[in-house]
Formats: sequence, C-alpha cells, structure tokens
Amino acid sequence: VELEPGTYYWKVLGYSGKGIIESSAKSFVIDSKVAVSVKRSGNEYEIINEGNVVSEVDLIEEDNGLQITGSAILDPSQSLRKNITNKTIFEISQK
Repeated sequence: VELEPGTYYWKVLGYSGKGIIESSAKSFVIDSKVAVSVKRSGNEYEIINEGNVVSEVDLIEEDNGLQITGSAILDPSQSLRKNITNKTIFEISQK
C-alpha cells in the first residue's frame, strides 16, 4: 500500500451477538514521501528523487574485489546520472 502525504482516519468495527461494536475514530499523518525512479539511457542510469523531501543516495560498487562507496544528496526532482553495473547497490533514505 502506498499512501501519499496527508491525514488518514480509521476505526475498528467488530461484530458480536449483540450487534456492531466500534472504536472511536483515530488518525495518523504522513508528512513526507521518499521515492525514487531509475531510468536507463544507453550505458547510464538516472536516479531521480520523485519524493517531496531531500533524499540521500548511497552507492556501493564492487570492482575487481574492491568495494567503492559514495553518496549523493538529492533535492526533490533532482537527479543523479551514473554508470551502474550488475554489482552496484544503491540505498535511498530521507535526509
């Protein structure tokens, strides 16, 4: 389930031999959305921050037995172009 930022309301309904039992209404708020898309263009991949908050992209690459790590900070709608091999891992988190 993917929920957009906003306020959501819920309550529990139960059924018994005496009828319906319901709780009071509760709510929760989602303030931010962390999301990225990845697009391929030739040998490059473009990682795009599709969310509404600043996100950190951590890259881990393996090359000839060595691990190379790096990170980038992406503002909303900002992107990063990178040659990515099948030994590249990237992790996204809210900054």
